[in-house]
Amino acid sequence: MTNKEAYLSDLQELDDALAAILRAVPYGPTKKVKEARAEADRVADSARATIACMKRDYIIQEREEDPHETD
Repeated sequence: MTNKEAYLSDLQELDDALAAILRAVPYGPTKKVKEARAEADRVADSARATIACMKRDYIIQEREEDPHETD
């Protein structure tokens, strides 16, 4: 496995862990449960955005380091 594959695999594992955590947060009719779910979704969205940025940053850095690669 290359460094890139390992890095991207680790990021995918983080995304999978977020999904598992969200599955543990209940849905329900009460205000408290709805607020908890909304907060969990907000935090997960933020974490997923960070993961997506990390993936893009890795790809951009890799392209900058390889002057022979073309788009």
